[in-house]
Amino acid sequence: MCPIFNSILAIDPRLKDLREAGAAGDVSAQAGELDAVIDDLLITLNDLDDVPEWSFGDELRFNLINALHAIRTHLLGVAGDPSSATAAETLAATPFIATEAMDRSMARAVEAGLSCEVTE
Repeated sequence: MCPIFNSILAIDPRLKDLREAGAAGDVSAQAGELDAVIDDLLITLNDLDDVPEWSFGDELRFNLINALHAIRTHLLGVAGDPSSATAAETLAATPFIATEAMDRSMARAVEAGLSCEVTE
């Protein structure tokens, strides 16, 4: 599970940059980065599928999968037509990875012994 957190930490600032580009109305210029983030999200989702069952970590894994799938689906919609009239607004509204449910499930996993040294 710990290497997945490193992947997420690498993706999160890129999502922030994409949201900001969308807010600025600049989507077409971000097409390459958009595709790269979509690919990296898929890799991370596949890695999550490979995480062994762990009762205290299952909820965290479930929340991560849901969040990353939602973000990837959202970005795929923008990547399908980055020149559309709504692409910038849609990109700016990209969901965030962290949620209250994720925070609670992370706390439960940590209480059960999850401990990761995060590297950047």
